[in-house]
Amino acid sequence: MPTRLLIAITYIARLQPIMEKTMLNLNLKKTMLSFTLITALGTFGAIPAKAAWQSVEHASSLSFISIKKNAIAETHEFKNFEANVNDSGEVTVKIDLTSVNTGIDIRDNRMQEMLFETSKFSEAVLTATLPNGLLASLVPGEMKQFNLDGKLELHGQARMVTISCAVFMEAKDKLVVTSTQPTVIQAAEFSLLDGIKQLADIAGLDAIASAIPVSFVLTLEDMK
Repeated sequence: MPTRLLIAITYIARLQPIMEKTMLNLNLKKTMLSFTLITALGTFGAIPAKAAWQSVEHASSLSFISIKKNAIAETHEFKNFEANVNDSGEVTVKIDLTSVNTGIDIRDNRMQEMLFETSKFSEAVLTATLPNGLLASLVPGEMKQFNLDGKLELHGQARMVTISCAVFMEAKDKLVVTSTQPTVIQAAEFSLLDGIKQLADIAGLDAIASAIPVSFVLTLEDMK
């Protein structure tokens, strides 16, 4: 066998274990990288968007006005509700209808039983999405007005509503959101006309208005 060929065979024989080890290491790294990516993707996919902002109960209010005899207006409120905004700007407001407060206990009970039928529909829920980039653009001391389009679920019905709002950034971790004008809820759209008639009849009234203006003030704190 020629000397050069013998040297080449010997060199390849010595090189082969090194090449095999290198390929093994490369394959191992690829496997580990693939596993890491799959795990990371699975983890991100499993984590829901967390609440970034949450309402402060003692610094928030949600009220509505009832009008009877076509002339007498009274303001009522819901004592228990919560509002949350997640990292994606998705808004959820949950209202406990059993917490309606008119200032008269028997009227509260009648509203729960005859109007809202809280034994079947104990909660109203509003879901919406903030205008893109709204929160990120705010700085402390700044106020911006915007319209919030959302879905209101009430008394077994769901309708789209548009709410005129203003948001004021009091501090980096505190927002105040208010209605700039009342949002008028039409009782007919939520199958509430029969309940309103029952309330009028039992109170000896000719009529109670079926258009209900709703207003709010929400103080939200950063939960991060």
